[in-house]
Amino acid sequence: MTSARVCGVLVIATGGYTRYLPGLLAGLNRAARAVDGPRLELVCFSDQHPHEVPGLSAAITGEVPIRWLPWGAFTWPLPTLLRFEAFSRAGSALSDLDHLLYLDVDMAVRGALGPLVGPGLVAVTHPGYSATPARAPFVDDPTSGAHVPADRRIGYVCGGVQGGRRDAYLAASDELAGRIRHDLGRGHIPRWHDESYWNAWIAEMRHRSADLTILPSEYCWPEEWVTPTQPGVIIALRKPVLTRRRQPPLATARDIAVRGAGSALLRLRRPAPPRPDVPVDGMP
Repeated sequence: MTSARVCGVLVIATGGYTRYLPGLLAGLNRAARAVDGPRLELVCFSDQHPHEVPGLSAAITGEVPIRWLPWGAFTWPLPTLLRFEAFSRAGSALSDLDHLLYLDVDMAVRGALGPLVGPGLVAVTHPGYSATPARAPFVDDPTSGAHVPADRRIGYVCGGVQGGRRDAYLAASDELAGRIRHDLGRGHIPRWHDESYWNAWIAEMRHRSADLTILPSEYCWPEEWVTPTQPGVIIALRKPVLTRRRQPPLATARDIAVRGAGSALLRLRRPAPPRPDVPVDGMP
């Protein structure tokens, strides 16, 4: 990859999860200084304006610019289920980026991100099942859009770090957003939400011999597992429960699907005008 190419780092930061943005951006600023590393731009989907996030203004002064896109806050587990919907809808706003890399906002970047910018799709082996792949929670229901047939269960990947070349990743997002809408319409929500759908897509790409890179677990390494010999490259931070995690009523799930994956629920706050001391792109 040449220095002229840009990787958009996608994050969704709504509600209390905006507290993680300054730390994540600081890690991205360090990663951006890596020799031969990709140029990075943070693309933040949020229900708040950047000047409402404590500590973010100082982090914005680094190497990584921010593109701020409005997105709604939802009842759990809709923030994860509608993730691909967000990326699919934002396709035109991401058209100038070469690669897209999704990170959970509660991640700490502690190493170079170059290996995550591959020619096709990029996924990361789930650390919880790397040693016990037979226990991986693939979806058994053949009627689900997240179903993975037994003969395609080669390896289980995490949902918190994923991406690829822009066109390849947006194609995956479009397809998986449609599957999620269909499943919500019949009241089906997989136990592991968007991660289940991502695993189904990766299994299909393996079967098609598509251009696919599977990275080891240190690219999504639990903070409690960090040691001097296994420091991790991207760390999944320990965090308090910020929301009460409960499944929405079945009627709510069906309504979401009928209305186009929650279009009626996406009553976004009109962003305040950007302050001159907080330079961000993408504000309407």
